[in-house]
Parts: sequence; C-alpha cells; structure tokens
Amino acid sequence: MDTSFVVFKKGKYTNFGLNEKELVQMKTCRRKWLARWLAACIAVVLGMGMCAGLPVSAAYENTYTNTGNQRADIVAVAKTQIGYHEGSLEGTTNSSNNYTKYNVWNGKIEGGYRYAWCHAFVSWCANQAGIGTDIVPKTAGTSTGRSFFVNQGTYRQSAANGGSYVPQAGDIIYYGSGSSPSHVGIVSDCDGSTVYTIEGNYSNKVGTRAINLSNSYIIGYGVPNYKGVVPPKPAPTLTVSTGNSSIETTFSWNTVEGATEYDVKIWKGTVWEGDAYLVEWGASNPYSVVLPEGTYQAYVDARFGSDMQMSNIVEFTVKAGCKLNVEVGNSSAETKFTWNDVNNATGYDVKIWKGKAWEGDPYLVEWGASNPYSVILPEGTYQAYVDTRFGSDMQMSNIVEFTVKAGCKLNVEVGNTSAETKFTWNDVNNATGYDVKIWKGKVWEGDPYLVEWGASNPYSVVLPEGTYQAYVDTRFGSDMQMSNVVEFTIKAGCKLNVEVGNTSTETKFTWNDVNNATGYDVKIWKGKVWEGDPYLVEWGASNPYSVVLPEGTYQAYVDTRFGSDMQMSNIVTFNVTKAKIQIGDLNSDNTLTTADAVLLQRYLLQERTLTQSQWQTADLNADGTVNGFDLALLRQKLVG
Repeated sequence: MDTSFVVFKKGKYTNFGLNEKELVQMKTCRRKWLARWLAACIAVVLGMGMCAGLPVSAAYENTYTNTGNQRADIVAVAKTQIGYHEGSLEGTTNSSNNYTKYNVWNGKIEGGYRYAWCHAFVSWCANQAGIGTDIVPKTAGTSTGRSFFVNQGTYRQSAANGGSYVPQAGDIIYYGSGSSPSHVGIVSDCDGSTVYTIEGNYSNKVGTRAINLSNSYIIGYGVPNYKGVVPPKPAPTLTVSTGNSSIETTFSWNTVEGATEYDVKIWKGTVWEGDAYLVEWGASNPYSVVLPEGTYQAYVDARFGSDMQMSNIVEFTVKAGCKLNVEVGNSSAETKFTWNDVNNATGYDVKIWKGKAWEGDPYLVEWGASNPYSVILPEGTYQAYVDTRFGSDMQMSNIVEFTVKAGCKLNVEVGNTSAETKFTWNDVNNATGYDVKIWKGKVWEGDPYLVEWGASNPYSVVLPEGTYQAYVDTRFGSDMQMSNVVEFTIKAGCKLNVEVGNTSTETKFTWNDVNNATGYDVKIWKGKVWEGDPYLVEWGASNPYSVVLPEGTYQAYVDTRFGSDMQMSNIVTFNVTKAKIQIGDLNSDNTLTTADAVLLQRYLLQERTLTQSQWQTADLNADGTVNGFDLALLRQKLVG
C-alpha cells in the first residue's frame, strides 16, 4: 500500500493511490457505514454506565512484559493480539470496516480511521515493545514502510526476487509484486524453508501464516536494527556450476565479512530429509566434487565462531556424462582427445571450436568419435568438449581450452644395444634450432638421460637396454615448442655390417655377438624389408655369413634369438653390381696367376668343383666346354 489512503469525505471516497484490494475493502464499508454509525451511537449511550471503568480493548490487551530483547519482544507482543478482529476497539466484533485500535493509535488519515491496517498493526506492536520509530517506522503505508528499510540499507530481497536472505523472528515481511508491496506482517519463526508470520488485516483479523520462502508473494524483508540483540550475521549467496557423473560440480559463494569458515552441505533429494549426502567442513571456495547421477539440494553455512548463517538453497541435477582430457600436440603432431566411457552411452561426438565454444560454427565435429580421437590442428587457441549420446538425448562433458603452437613431429627408428636409434622430425618454419631430450623411464621424472642441444636432423645414438621417452623442443629464439612424446624400448641386440661383393664374389654379413643369444638369423629382401617375401633367410647363420647375390638393391638385418624371443638389428641397404669378368681369373683376385691354372687343372683332374661364375671364367675358348684346350690357353696367357 502507498502512503495515502481512501477516506470517506463529503459523501465520496477519495483515491489517494491505494491498490485495488484496499479500494474494495473501503467500498464495502461505504454501504454499511451509516447504519452501523447509528447503531454504534445507541450502543455507546446505552453502555456508558455498564462499561464505565473498563480499559479499551480489554479482550486483547498486551499482557506481555518487555525483556529488552526487541527482536523477541515485538513477536511476543504480536502473539497477544492473535484473533483480534476489525470492527471495534475491543477486537471482538466480526466486521469488515477496517476500524481497529491500531488505526486509532496510528491516527486519522484524511479525517478517519477506516483504512487498511496491516502496517499500523506492525507499528503498534513495535511501539508496545518499546521500539522507537528510528527502528520500525510509525506508518500505515506498506510502501512507506518498505522504503524506510530500503533507505536504511536493511532491506533484503526475497528468494523469488533473487535474494538469499533467510529471515529471523522479528523481521518485517513484505508481500506483493516485484518492488510494490500490498501487505505486511511480522516474522515469528523460520526453519530455513518455511517462514511463519503474525499479520494484521489477515482475513479482517490478526492471524498467522506459514509460507514457503520461495513463494513469489513474498517480495522482501525489513531487517530492523533492534537494540538489545546481536544483529543477524550476513549470509553468503551460493552458486552451483553443475558437472556430470564424471566431472566435478563446483560450489562457489561470496566472502562474508567476519566469517571464520564455510561448510558446504549437500543432500541427495531435499535438504533435511534424512542425513546429508556430503558435508565438507571448512570448505575452500570454490569447492568441487564429482557427484553421482541424481537431484540434489545444497547450501553453505558461514560460521562466525560458534554461530552460523545459512545461504540460499540451490537445487541441481547431475546427469551421466564423461570427462574430456586433451593431450596437446602441435601444428605437426596430433592432439589427442580421450574420455572415460559411460554406461549405456550410444556414441560420442567430439566438438572443437577455434576460439570460444558456440561462437560461430565449430572448427571440427567428429560424429561417433573413437576413443581416443587424434587430429593434427593448425596453430591457434581452441575449446572442445564431448557430447555423450544416449539415443536421442545427450550430455555434454567439461569444456577444455588449449593452444596449439607451431612445432615438429618426432619419429623414432628404434635400434638396440649395438645399433643406433635414429630420431627424425619435420623442419618447422622460423625455427632457430632443435633439442632432442631423452629420459630413461618417464619424461620429467628425474634428470634426462641425454639432451642433444642443437641436434642435427636426423640424430642417431646407441642407447643401452631400457624403456625411454623422448621429444624434440623446437626453438624460436628464446621461446620453444615441444613435439609429441615417443616411448620406445631398447633391447639387447647386434649391429649388422655388410661387406658388399658383386655378382661373382660373395657379400659378407658380420655382426657382434650378444650375451645370452641362442642364435642368429640373417634375413635379406630384394628391395624393401617386409615388402613381399624375403629373398633369402639363413636360419641359424654362422658369423660371418657370406653369399653371392645377383645384381640388385637389397635390405637386410639380423634377428638375434633369445629362446623364443628375438631382437632385430639395424637394417642395412646395399647394392650388388654386376662383376667384371676377367677370362681365366678363377679365384677372382683380378689377376691371372698360376693359382688360376692350378684350380683349373684340379677341376680337370676332378679334384674339385667350380662355381658357375668360375666355370664361365674357365671356358677360355668360349666353346661351352671346359677342357684341356682351355688349360692350354690359360698357360699360354701366363707365359705370354
């Protein structure tokens, strides 16, 4: 109600800004006023003798003795008036004319006492409790009363208007819409969810009400600066950022002056129904925790020593979902997205924005992504999340922000304890250098095993047995960008060396012996290893192993066997060229000597055999037969 009223004046009602409800009340009075005025006059005349000496409103006297605790006293005074009905000073007449002792005490408005009296009742109770008008104003207007507390800075918004204040006994409760009050009462109690009140002009009498704190009819509370009581402690406002069944739900609140600690209290369901699901005593702000699926209510208690003040209650629902992790690569190495699997999920969609999520179209969406999902992204800052699908429904994961920088991708060609391990990478524009960093075990656990500052590409080194992790830092002046991390294992093994022959002479394969080896297998491909079947495999080869190979390009390695296990050597690439044949040079020493004649003679005497290439060399007269004529020609060459 406003500060002006509807009054009967010169046979008319004058509207000074009252609301419709109050106008209806006054119009009702108009029809009854003349008849009741006459009856009241007769009653006064007849009853003056009988009523002589009776106090006014004897039926609803304030019998309470004030204690000095003004917050308690105003409630106690109000309780003595419960049941008082408008219509007479005594409050025992069942009427609806707005005539009450509270209005008579408050004073005439535009020459009369018949006006809406809810705030006059509040002011009367305050006066009876010894509370000055500097604490609770003397007024019949609800707008005036509310404005008094607003101007003092002691007005608190209701939950429906976005507030978090939990009222206490003695507070003044305002009802209405938005910031426009139409009714008022005195708070007698509050249990955190329901507020209990005593109100004048409640169905034409002093009555009580129980109403939920979140009811939109409540617009706010005047919190008087009572004397004789400790003022109420300020309450924090709780905000909840809901996660899912895999990522944290975060609880945050404003810092309250004087608070010594905060306790987060969470119920699965409704607060105070059964035990709390979780209480975090002395919680840090913000406080985060992963909660299982379900609907929750939570609040924060601000502690002031042994006292405490409760925040607003927040209800939220946690759904099933996953947590996204991003292992950032660079402009050459893949960025990897991983997440935990969720029961009953029908699929996962990875959604990546360059910049902020939902600003413009996504940079990339991988529908039905496999876990993990990897992709090379260009330089830039990104945000990404995973939608977990449950049929037509979906649940979003956490959002991860990450930055992809220019860099290289490391590749490792693993050797063994005898053969070099080779590190190669792609060159990056504007790079000023590359540093190869190798750990035995996990990167960054202890000191690196080896760092090659300013490494050449490729970089090769023989490493002892063990498991390693390595990466390359690409340097851009004083800045640097790390490559992907590669894990590899070095095992005991040999290093293969190849002494290349030609189509007439043997190619020799040699290697170092390895402790505990049970055998060696030489494997030779014509072309690339593992492309098709090998050209030749010598199982259990002796060291050295020699063989004449036809013209061509080959790759070969040696497998060192350790029982049923084996370890591959380095791969050697080599070319076998066609031999230049010198007629008569049977021992292939590129010189004709008597040794060649002896070999041919022994062949003719059937004391030895010739290889195919030796036989071709021995056929000096090229008649397709090796015989005494060829030996004669050879001797002739030796003499001449």
